[in-house]
Amino acid sequence: MNRTRRISFAASLTAVAFLAMSVTTAVKGQAWEDGGHGNVEPTQPPPFCVVEMPKGVTQAAASNPGKAPPRTPAQINGQAQAEPSQEEAVPEVPPVPPLVVLPEMKVDCAGGKIKLIISARVYGWQVGDVIPLNIKFIVQDGATVNLDPLRQGKIALEDTFKQSFEVAGKPVVVTTRKNGVTTHDVTIEVRQFTIKPHLRFTMQLPYSVDNNPDGTPRNQLFATPEFVLLNNIDGGYENMKRPMTMGNTEMVKPRSAWLVPPLAIVVFLLFASWPAMACLRYVNRVRARKTVSREAAAWLAMHAAVKSGQEIGFGKTHYKRIGNVVRTFMAPVYPGLEGMTLAEIEALPDEPQANVVKSVFRKLDRVLIEDRALAAAEQAQLLKEVDELIKRPYSM
Repeated sequence: MNRTRRISFAASLTAVAFLAMSVTTAVKGQAWEDGGHGNVEPTQPPPFCVVEMPKGVTQAAASNPGKAPPRTPAQINGQAQAEPSQEEAVPEVPPVPPLVVLPEMKVDCAGGKIKLIISARVYGWQVGDVIPLNIKFIVQDGATVNLDPLRQGKIALEDTFKQSFEVAGKPVVVTTRKNGVTTHDVTIEVRQFTIKPHLRFTMQLPYSVDNNPDGTPRNQLFATPEFVLLNNIDGGYENMKRPMTMGNTEMVKPRSAWLVPPLAIVVFLLFASWPAMACLRYVNRVRARKTVSREAAAWLAMHAAVKSGQEIGFGKTHYKRIGNVVRTFMAPVYPGLEGMTLAEIEALPDEPQANVVKSVFRKLDRVLIEDRALAAAEQAQLLKEVDELIKRPYSM
């Protein structure tokens, strides 16, 4: 009797377990048919960053990679194939929106607390070129963006974040703050070696929009939206739409100080003046000329005599030469001066120039006739009086 009851109880448990398995299978099948969530529609979180698109371009077009839709079996190898049967019909693929290339991309992140403006020349790059990008972060009060990894040349902070670009130089970061808004103006040079018609630049940075209980920023990672650049390779530009938008499409201009052009002109004039001065001195002092003015001839003769006396010491020959030059030069002013004695020279009119001539010949007569040496003060006065009588021409 007990054995029969045990068998009946075991059969009841088996039936209950089988019924439970059937119900579970039915529920799972219904959930699979409803997309894995039963009758509840799947919900997606709002995007962290929203790109401001030009008119007529949707957000999906900007984020679409621009790949062609998969081909049907009838298009494989360009040969006509038999149409698949109704049971083997290929599902229709919706058309892919065109790729949008923006020379200046404006992005709102974290609900408008962080704004980005990415600009660059997007066309005509070769594989391996150094591409300068300008990225401007506009951060509202209460939010922060940590640019320390970028200063260290890091644009990927996670191992799973794959990026074909690398930093080619030290980034330049200029930070300003006004009215509670912090602006980071970043200029970064990147390069890549991927042979593709279009490339996508993005990077990871820590950000925070709130603080920890201890007051420190609660940093999280976010990736900037993909900025599309075009490689200059053969083909590959099909299905790409490039709208005309305002942006920085000019070539990079090298920086130079404002003082460079004036300094270049000054240096050129300094170097150019020396050959001109050397030529002028050669023509007027060294090269024998066919015609020379009376003033220039007298000054050249006097300059040669004085220079020789200063080098080897003044002797009677030098004083005699000085006297002959003065007599020849002043002869048109005082006729007969070349043969006058000192007494006759003293009889010249009492005027400033004649008085200087009298003083010169008094000193020369003291050396040549009386055979006396001139004192240092008398020697200096003689040279000064000679320079006063025979002035240096402007051409010399």
